Amino acid sequence: MQSIILVLLSSVLTALGQIAFKYGMQSFSDINMSVSTAPRVLWQVFTTPSIILGFFSFGLGAVLWVFALAGLELSYAVPLASVTYVIGLVAGVMMPDV
Repeated sequence: MQSIILVLLSSVLTALGQIAFKYGMQSFSDINMSVSTAPRVLWQVFTTPSIILGFFSFGLGAVLWVFALAGLELSYAVPLASVTYVIGLVAGVMMPDV
């Protein structure tokens, strides 16, 4: 039961990370990156608070996923983690601007 909770928490954190990435990248949608501007643009992207939050959430989800795998068969854990897609879909419908 504990491993199932870990998979579900991992799924929620992964979906939140993806939403944060999308939110953070909206302001960069029209930037053209070239070799000369790449360092500056990458610095701007990776220092955006939403992107930092996304990496933190995504990373924490990955850590929980590893611990969940210790107690579940992969053939059970992976389908259960597909709830991440459902969360992303619901978030996309409920927050159409993101």
